[in-house]
Amino acid sequence: MIQKYIAKELRDFAINIGIAKRKKRTKPICRSVPAIEMKELPKTVTPEFCNISVNEECFFKCKMCFKWQPDKFIPESAEKTTTEDIKKFIKGLRSVVGPGFLINFAGGETLLRKDMFELIRYATDLGFETNLASNGWLITKDVAKKMIDSGLGSINFSLDGSTPEMHDFMRGKKGSFDRLMNAIENLVEYMEEKEIGKMQFRIAAQAVVTGLNIHDMPDLIRFVDNHPDILSIKFNVVMEPNNTGPNPNWYKEDHKELWPQDEKIVNKVFDEIIELKKAGSKVPDRLFQLEAYRNYFKNPEKFVKSGPCNFDRSINLSSTGDMFLCFNFANIGNIRDISFEEAWDSEKADKIRKEIVRCQHNCHFLINCNLVEEKPQAEKKQII
Repeated sequence: MIQKYIAKELRDFAINIGIAKRKKRTKPICRSVPAIEMKELPKTVTPEFCNISVNEECFFKCKMCFKWQPDKFIPESAEKTTTEDIKKFIKGLRSVVGPGFLINFAGGETLLRKDMFELIRYATDLGFETNLASNGWLITKDVAKKMIDSGLGSINFSLDGSTPEMHDFMRGKKGSFDRLMNAIENLVEYMEEKEIGKMQFRIAAQAVVTGLNIHDMPDLIRFVDNHPDILSIKFNVVMEPNNTGPNPNWYKEDHKELWPQDEKIVNKVFDEIIELKKAGSKVPDRLFQLEAYRNYFKNPEKFVKSGPCNFDRSINLSSTGDMFLCFNFANIGNIRDISFEEAWDSEKADKIRKEIVRCQHNCHFLINCNLVEEKPQAEKKQII
């Protein structure tokens, strides 16, 4: 879920640097968008966000993620989505949303999936905007060519430190920083060969702020500011690590090393991040979001959002084919058994939407993925 804002933020960033509209590729990569019959959905809202989890496997040993261990929630015998399963989902989604809708492909490490570029090409040819999350390790020159030729619109790299030592430590993989920088070079080299601009294939980075690397975040911003090819650095704050829990006291018990212990450091770092953003740094997070991160570290038990949740307009396809609006609720069906259109407009989905709107669970998905500025609360009037 941490990729939710990539399209909007990069478009906002484009406006900030004077590119109001996305330019056409000098040499078109995708074919013309085929006509798709749009279906009327009388009961429901239109999806606003889509995430497809293509796998769960990863070979990094990140401090804040345990995907490298056997999955606690998905049995080893569980049937994983095939190429045709995901294409069925994408085609069904396209009948409900218009061209330009963003699909985010996430994992695990997405590039472990052999049909990844086939899926991106299929989505692109149907008119979708596409984003891919990756650690960058597997992007050789050949993979870079295949990636760009697939029509992918943007890639979001995990970057958790301003130096090789910090990034490699956070990612649990020696050499990962250098491999990531090399991956970017491989992509840019082919972009230049194909005369593809930086806003046509967009390279962005994302960092997870933890107690282990919070002190390095201002330097990470400066690193990205000085990097000619990384368009932005977005921040997420650490949540209970993937493939662990659930334990509401994880930040005080099982994984307390991930939690910033000194409030003075939290304030100092976020003051500096906010000042850098105001000065024009490549930070797409809104000011109210950065303040929310600060407050989250001060008091994670406080409900992060007083208004209704908007995950009722989200759709997530799991690696086993289950379709979820929110992972805290039951799925609305499996793509092998029911089409996306039928599932999205079903009575079961409608019931779950109502439950989501009424939900008062202190869900930390909101802090990173679906936070919306709330007005006119007095204490937030100065946060824009």
